[in-house]
Amino acid sequence: GNEQLYRKLLAKFAARMGMRQGGFVSLSAGDRQTAHNELHTLKGVTANLSLAPLADLVLAAEQAVKHDDTEHENECIDAMSRELDAVIKALSKL
Repeated sequence: GNEQLYRKLLAKFAARMGMRQGGFVSLSAGDRQTAHNELHTLKGVTANLSLAPLADLVLAAEQAVKHDDTEHENECIDAMSRELDAVIKALSKL
């Protein structure tokens, strides 16, 4: 039923996010628009999967990138990445 589908979607999310190497490559390459688009997509996915704390951190990172807030950008992305890693680790135990 619905729980089985939800678990399948969570596992798929964890697998895809677990494959990322080095975080958000587009941002480190200076491609702010692509980084913003990636964060916007990730925000939507995490919200749809009811991963609210992670979605909030992604939103903060997205807004920092969007508004060229380089002072807080790295801090936001670091916090988001730590939470994302924790979510992936927790999902791997399902």
